[in-house]
Amino acid sequence: MTAVPELPNISKFNVTADNSEFINPKCGALYIPPAENFSEISQVTLNKLISLNQTTPFEGIDKYMLEFCPEEIFLEKSFSSTEEATFYVNKFFKHFSIFPAEHQLNIIKRLERFACLIPSQKQLTLRFEVLSGDSCKKFHVDTVEARLIYTCAGPGTQIKLPSNNNFITLPSGSALIAKGSEFPNFQTSTLHRSPPIQDMNIKRFLFIADFS
Repeated sequence: MTAVPELPNISKFNVTADNSEFINPKCGALYIPPAENFSEISQVTLNKLISLNQTTPFEGIDKYMLEFCPEEIFLEKSFSSTEEATFYVNKFFKHFSIFPAEHQLNIIKRLERFACLIPSQKQLTLRFEVLSGDSCKKFHVDTVEARLIYTCAGPGTQIKLPSNNNFITLPSGSALIAKGSEFPNFQTSTLHRSPPIQDMNIKRFLFIADFS
């Protein structure tokens, strides 16, 4: 089981851990710590996932991505309801049965929590990614209503202080629900980015959901 490091006062980053504070215009994101039963997915398992996906690709795979990035996976699909999205998550874990059930349950819980927080639910897009390189190098705000970023393996999302260049890296197993520029009455951002892993010889496994 992964030890969870203590984080600085996350409110300084315009982040809350309280659902009821998320709608506050001064709040930019909600932080969800790792579940008590969380065990980080191993790099060996991620390599096996990539191998399995190349043999029997899961529905929604971008085949061109495999040609250019054989060490990565990018699966994306859009839905009109949370129920359809949850069915897709269950289908993913049934297809790739190498993961312990806890990861499937943790993702569904976070997806349901995400859906309850968004006042104006439009199209819901899900993404499963296995990354071996750097992406989103600059701190940014997403051009969506809101985004759920859940790190199943590897270092978590980095968030930046509004006042200076200091930042923290969230632990593996944590999730960030960040307001995007299309969030109703959007005022405050929580700038975030993917942690650089290019030179670390590791992969990250992400589950991402967007309302847009």
